[in-house]
Amino acid sequence: AELRALAAWDLDGLETADAVGARIRAIIEAGAGRFETLHRRKDGTTFTAEVSAGLASEGRFAVFIRDISERKKTEDAFRLSEERYRSILAASPDGIAIADMSGRLVMASPAAHRIFGYEVGDFLGRSLAELLCPEDRARGAENLRSLTYDRPQPPREYRAVRSDGGLVDIEINGQYILDAKGQPAQIVFVVRDVTERTRAQEAIRAM
Repeated sequence: AELRALAAWDLDGLETADAVGARIRAIIEAGAGRFETLHRRKDGTTFTAEVSAGLASEGRFAVFIRDISERKKTEDAFRLSEERYRSILAASPDGIAIADMSGRLVMASPAAHRIFGYEVGDFLGRSLAELLCPEDRARGAENLRSLTYDRPQPPREYRAVRSDGGLVDIEINGQYILDAKGQPAQIVFVVRDVTERTRAQEAIRAM
């Protein structure tokens, strides 16, 4: 009885009566509509609602209201996690690359693009092994097969080929990314350009 005594705009926690009226007119014109809004409970608290409305018989509306507060919280938390993730990628001086289980790159940080000299559109989808010198590819594939998620491996050194054909000495750490079930789903690689370090070591050995 309390609910039936209220108008639609009495329940809305975000929009004014005029805004709710405009939305109702839009639904009348279209015959149906779906939207998200903020609804108000009797105790004054609010919740995010997904509203589906359509014209019923005798000029009445059939309205379905779903409380999607938890879903919105999850989506907001996911977006925050994504932003943190992207910030870490952008801030890291080392290259960070993520590959699928076959070793093909699905994401790479700005530093990774600088190390290998590729633009974003040309880098993703490539196999990490393709970026290594031919003489290092077999060793790289073997190290990838021996990767485990419960025992970190020491960094491995390789020589890679940049997009312009130049060579770069790199050091790679790899680790599995686990899914919700604790199973390996992707692989993250941290790539460091060690060309200057390698040249310094070679110069020392040549003395």
